[in-house]
Amino acid sequence: MRILWLLTPIMLFNAAPAFSATSYLQCPVKDEKGKSAVNVALTLNEDAGTAAIYFQETGYSLEGLPATFTPEAVRWEKVDDLLHSRFTIDRSTLGYVETLSVRTKTLMTRKGTCTLSQPREPKF
Repeated sequence: MRILWLLTPIMLFNAAPAFSATSYLQCPVKDEKGKSAVNVALTLNEDAGTAAIYFQETGYSLEGLPATFTPEAVRWEKVDDLLHSRFTIDRSTLGYVETLSVRTKTLMTRKGTCTLSQPREPKF
């Protein structure tokens, strides 16, 4: 019984995952026709279960979206009254897929391959 009591704090502190909480990715993406090229910056936080996406050409961003992290992929979506945006990153190939739909009709799908990036050192 004493051994279990002594090991309990060790077991509790070793429950944390052995990976970085936040990953930054840069993704040049295009639509199915090879047009509509945009650069996408992603921030994925597995510990918090969130994803943020920033479209560099327009300055549009979506932050703090709930994301699902599996060993194979990270998935998240943004749903409002009319539009439904779905995002997926393949964790082994870093392949990016974004699908924009209105109700059940797909308007656009963009794909690309991401690269891991490091955040810049803040100056202040």
